[in-house]
Amino acid sequence: MSQVHLPAVGLTAVIDPPVVPRLFDARHAPLAIGILALVSLLAFEALAVNTAMPVVMQALQATRWYPLVFAAAMAGALLGMVLGGLQSDSHGPGRPLRWGLAIFVFGLLLAGLAQGVGGLVVGRLLQGFGSGLQAVALYAFVGRALPPALHPRMFGLFAAAWVLPALVGPVLTGLIVDLAGWRWVFLAVPPLALPCLWLLWPALQRISVDASMHRPQASDHRAMGWAAVASLSTLLLPWADRWWQGWGLLPVLLALAISAQALLPPGSLRLRPGLPSVVALRGLIAAAFASIEIYLPLLLQSQQRWTPTQAGLALSVGALSWAAGSQWQARYAERYPEHWGLVAGIALMAIGMLPLLAVASGAPAAWSIPGMLFCGLGIGSVFPRLSVLVLALSAPDAQGRGASALQLADALLTAMVTAMAGLLFSRWVESAPAIAFQIVLGVALLLVLVGLSAGWRGARELA
Repeated sequence: MSQVHLPAVGLTAVIDPPVVPRLFDARHAPLAIGILALVSLLAFEALAVNTAMPVVMQALQATRWYPLVFAAAMAGALLGMVLGGLQSDSHGPGRPLRWGLAIFVFGLLLAGLAQGVGGLVVGRLLQGFGSGLQAVALYAFVGRALPPALHPRMFGLFAAAWVLPALVGPVLTGLIVDLAGWRWVFLAVPPLALPCLWLLWPALQRISVDASMHRPQASDHRAMGWAAVASLSTLLLPWADRWWQGWGLLPVLLALAISAQALLPPGSLRLRPGLPSVVALRGLIAAAFASIEIYLPLLLQSQQRWTPTQAGLALSVGALSWAAGSQWQARYAERYPEHWGLVAGIALMAIGMLPLLAVASGAPAAWSIPGMLFCGLGIGSVFPRLSVLVLALSAPDAQGRGASALQLADALLTAMVTAMAGLLFSRWVESAPAIAFQIVLGVALLLVLVGLSAGWRGARELA
């Protein structure tokens, strides 16, 4: 509190300093904790299923359908992301968040009680659909329920919410499978969803739906149609390279590319400055990091003779540095312009790619540790900034569609890039394995450099 003397009237005015909102103050703490708990729950389930699925498919005697179980979850998620964005803008984020959680829980119950692969696939489809609804609604929810000053901190904590599940999730899942059976990997999660909803409920009730919000339009129905095309293409993707001597992959990738063109903001695939380039950057960086996570463990184990534990250490360094990068950007977000912070993060990731490419060329495997450190710091500082920029560049009645585009770019570009990289990898891995790894990691570096160029161009235009 400060005093200002007003001599003209002989009074002293008492001026209270502006209240700086804090993420964990009395008003915002339940909301922040509820969001983080829900993100952690979604993260744990995603990682737990990856760990338990080999046992699940063996128990159901359906190993040959292994790719379909994961493709079904992604196909459902794509539909959920599009619908979640439309619903968040027309009815507020509360509706897709509640329905998404309910459908997610129902899908878990179906998967946990499945007696055959058909029930498991349907459960995974619903689980993915519910996850997609929630993922988009949570972003829009942050935009509506929290002041903009808290957005960098909140999105930074999204990454932190993945760290604990990433570190303990696989071990805990193994214990659950060994002691209680694989079904409890699915059935143990629904009761944990109720406390998350209880923490979020007051904030959901406070968010009103005003008359100025997005009205359903014919374009919304077209968007859902393209989402269905993308989902069907995702279901076909695991088998497409087996058709017509590998050429079957091309029409599926073409369908995904056309769907991306229709679902993402106009100009996204051309990296048009503004919201389109921000959305495209998310897809480029996500696809690059996904390629690293897929092929680096295989490189370290098959070519460098590291054990699975040692290879897992490199990925753990990436996960921890991702969280550290997210917290770093949240702390210093107000000191540096968003666009230059974005360029710095992408540059860190490009630097981290160089030791990984060196390992693929025969350098010591230990070089992968600093490589993953820089890659994690880079993506950790970039992802929250992209989320903040999407909310800032979207009108209040379009934040749901902006968040949807961000998630869709992540999913669609990752699916397309990993499919193409996998096709190239399979062509070379038997005859020249070193070249195969250099190709897939080189593609990842190329994506990062394209993102760096777009980020630099955007930063110069805004400077």
